[in-house]
Amino acid sequence: MASPVNPQDLNFILTPLHGASVSTPLTDLGILLALRRVNVTIITIKDNAVRYKPSIDLANATHRLNIRLLCLDPPGEQASEKMRREVLERLMLELKPPPSCIVSSSTRGYTNDIAGKFRIPCYIFNARSCFSTICSSKILSNKLHTTGLTETFLVPGIPHKVELKGYQSPYYGRFCKENQTRETQKGENPVRGTEKFNLYQGMLINSFEEIEPLYSGPLKQKSLFWCIGPVSLCHKEILHKSCRSLKASIDADHCVTWLDSMKQGSVIYACFGSMSCIHPFQLVEIGLGLESSNQPFIWVIRDNVHLDVIERWLETTKFEKRVEGRGLVIRGWAPQLVILSHPSIGGFLTHCGWNSTLEGVCAGVPMITWPLFEEQHLNEKYVTDILGIGLSIFVEARVSSEAVIIKRDRVKEAIRELMNGEKAGEMRRRARKLGEVANKSVEKGGSSYSNITKFIQDVVNLLKLKQTNPTAYQNVFIRSPRPS
Repeated sequence: MASPVNPQDLNFILTPLHGASVSTPLTDLGILLALRRVNVTIITIKDNAVRYKPSIDLANATHRLNIRLLCLDPPGEQASEKMRREVLERLMLELKPPPSCIVSSSTRGYTNDIAGKFRIPCYIFNARSCFSTICSSKILSNKLHTTGLTETFLVPGIPHKVELKGYQSPYYGRFCKENQTRETQKGENPVRGTEKFNLYQGMLINSFEEIEPLYSGPLKQKSLFWCIGPVSLCHKEILHKSCRSLKASIDADHCVTWLDSMKQGSVIYACFGSMSCIHPFQLVEIGLGLESSNQPFIWVIRDNVHLDVIERWLETTKFEKRVEGRGLVIRGWAPQLVILSHPSIGGFLTHCGWNSTLEGVCAGVPMITWPLFEEQHLNEKYVTDILGIGLSIFVEARVSSEAVIIKRDRVKEAIRELMNGEKAGEMRRRARKLGEVANKSVEKGGSSYSNITKFIQDVVNLLKLKQTNPTAYQNVFIRSPRPS
C-alpha cells in the first residue's frame, strides 16, 4: 500500500533560463506554488538569479515560504549550455527533498532530457496566451508563415475571424519571403520547439480560462493543460510589486505620491516593454503626442543604445520642464505593477507583450495597442477585436524603413479617443469587469486557483504511481509524441 504523499516532501524544480518576458512569470509561478506549502527550487542563469533574489527573499520572509534560488553559472565564468546542463544535473542530485518534477521555460532546452534521466515528469511553462499559441500553430501548419509582408490572410480553423497581413505574423522578420533564413532555405522547421509541446507531461499557461474560453478548451483536448494565471497577482502589496523584477530606476513611493495627486482614471501610462527598441525619432513623436493630448501621463523610456539621443532631446527642448506637474518621465525600468494598479491610471499605451497585456487586464485598464513584433500583433487583435477593451493605433507603416512610423497627431488622437471617444465608456466598463474576473480567478475557488491544485495533484498522482506500479510509472517517460 502506498504511503500518503506529504506536500512537504514535494520539490518543484523551475528552470527560468530566458529573459524577463518568460522568466518573470515563471518565477511568479514559483511563489504561487510555494503558497500551497510545497517546496520550490528555482534554478536559473546568473542574470536571473540576481534579478529575482529580492522578490523571492521577500516572499519567503513575508509568507514563510520555502523557495530556494540556485545559479547555474559558475562565478566569473561565461557558462556554455553543456556546462549548465552538467551543473543542473549535479544540483538536482544534491537536492533535499529530491526533485518531484521540472517546470521548464522552453521546449528547446535540455530540461526534458534531464527529467527523463531522473525519471520525473517535465512540464512546459508557456508565457503566451492560448489564442496566440493556437493561431501561431495554425499559421505554421498551413504554411502561412512565409506570407509576403503586405499580403493579407485569414487564420484558419479558429472560432473568430482574424485577418492578418504578412508583417503581423508571429514569424515575420525571420521567415517571410523577403527575409528567408538559412534554416528555412534548408527546409528546417522555422519554429523549433512548438511541435514538441506534446513531448511533455503537461502545459501550464499564464492565462485564465474566462478571458479566452474558446481557445483554452482546444488545448485541453490535446494534452494535460492548465491556465494558472495571471501569475503577477501573487504580488499583493506595493513593496512586493515594486521588487518583482529588475530594480526600478525610480522609487515606487515617488510614483504613488505623484499618482495620488492626479484625478482618478485620468493618467495615461506609456510603456513598450523590456525588449522593445524604438527609434529615437519615433520616441520624440510619442513624447510630443503625450504632451499635446493634455492628459496627465507617465512615459517609460527603455534604457538602450538610443538613450543618449533621446536624453539630448529631453534636455535641449526642456520637455520635462514643459510637462511638469502632469507628466512623469521614467528612464529604464519602471515599477509597472505599482503604476497600473493605481486608481489614477485611465489608459495603457502598450506594445501588447502578453505579460503587459495581462497586467493591464488585471488592473481593469483599457489599452491603446502598439504591437512591435512576433505574437504582439495577435495579442492586439484579441484585445481590440475580441475582448473590446482597447483600440489600435494602427501601425500600418510597420513595414516602412523610415524611423518615424506614427506621428504625434495620431498618438494624441488615440489618447483622446480612448479617454473621451464614443466607445470609451464601453471599453472602460468591459476592462473593469474583466479585471474583476482576473483577480477572482487566482483566489480560492477561482479557475486558476483550482488549476494549480490540479497540477500539484497530477505530480502527486505520478509519485503514487511510482510507489504502487513502477512499470506503469516507467512508461510515462517514454518520450514519444502524443496523438494530435
